Amino acid sequence: MIVEENDQAELAVIGGILKDPDNTLVQVMVELRPEDFQNALTRELYEACVRVYRKGNVIDPLVVLNEAHMDRDTCKKVCLEADAAAVTLANYAEYIRLVKDTSTLIRAERQANELLESVYSLDIGASRERAADVLRTLTEQNEIEAVTAEEGYLNFYAEMQQPKEYIKTGFARLDGYTYISRGDYVVIGGRPSAGKTALTLQIALNMARTYNVVYFSLETKPDKLYHRLLACYAGLSLTAIKQQSMTAADWHRLADESDFCKLKLQVISAAGWTVDQIQATAMARGAEVVFIDYLGLVKGRGKDLYERVTNISMDLHTMAQRQNIAVAALSQLSRQGKEKADVTSLRDSGQIEQDADVILLLDNLDEDRRKLAVAKNKEGRLGSIDLHFDGDHQRFSEITNIDPPPVCRRNR
Repeated sequence: MIVEENDQAELAVIGGILKDPDNTLVQVMVELRPEDFQNALTRELYEACVRVYRKGNVIDPLVVLNEAHMDRDTCKKVCLEADAAAVTLANYAEYIRLVKDTSTLIRAERQANELLESVYSLDIGASRERAADVLRTLTEQNEIEAVTAEEGYLNFYAEMQQPKEYIKTGFARLDGYTYISRGDYVVIGGRPSAGKTALTLQIALNMARTYNVVYFSLETKPDKLYHRLLACYAGLSLTAIKQQSMTAADWHRLADESDFCKLKLQVISAAGWTVDQIQATAMARGAEVVFIDYLGLVKGRGKDLYERVTNISMDLHTMAQRQNIAVAALSQLSRQGKEKADVTSLRDSGQIEQDADVILLLDNLDEDRRKLAVAKNKEGRLGSIDLHFDGDHQRFSEITNIDPPPVCRRNR
């Protein structure tokens, strides 16, 4: 074992509990689990203190001596060592952190060894699972963010003095409803062929002017998505791209749009990936915004489809918050049921509705018209906007009058 047990830190934590249980035990119970104590003796003393506390009794060395499941001489010896280790309670938070960090590293080392064993056995499936275990262990957080009324007041005052920048979708009316920030979990739902992918690709193009955007595609290869991205960005005909019949004017237009190469956008083929793989790749590539096309194809744990999608949605929500990444996941809507879709139409699990900060639902009105409904919005209003969809140029535009807008190039 490379990571050594930190016996002194564990003893100092126990010593602090015995010296001042009223101010230390609850703090330890929030931050540490019994298994975080690597030494069996300090673990038993900690569990004995917790048992005494839960019985409503006063914690002192004599009571703990009677409660602990070890011989009395050993218990006395460890209690004396713990008292000596806790020289001052001024550093108590540091003692707790040392115990927690040591426990995390030991678990990660154990899982890394299991990863190596699966690599040596040439088991790629097991290797991926073990790698995900290591990532989860090292990114696990147990901190509690507690803000007093005074701190909240001062933070609010300071925040109001600085202009707030939200992540813009490129649709002015939609941005007037939603206030998307890093850490948000956004779900874009629609029935098959409604245009979910085209809409999110266009939004990703706009966001990639400012933010690092990573688009994870679980069903379409990146080269096909770039056909659609360039059709939207440069105003090219997708039909001409597919038939390789672009004109000289098309090529000049494409050359004029060389700023496309400056976009902070990456498209990743992620077929069969898990949330852990998506998170690890997003972190490694410095993602600020992540798109997942689509949620139902992410590989997850669970005994059936409902449980699998439930766990995936919860994991994506956690990923957004812990990694401070805006996560936008596409989701299919049920083909059957209500003519007008709502949040209950999200397929496979009601957990998606619970987890999302924003839910956008894309509905077909006719061949080239769509309605985008803001069906859930924790930070703003509900509403809808009408969109014109130019399929050959893979471009949506807001309808501000009865007649659909003409096809035109992007404003430069």
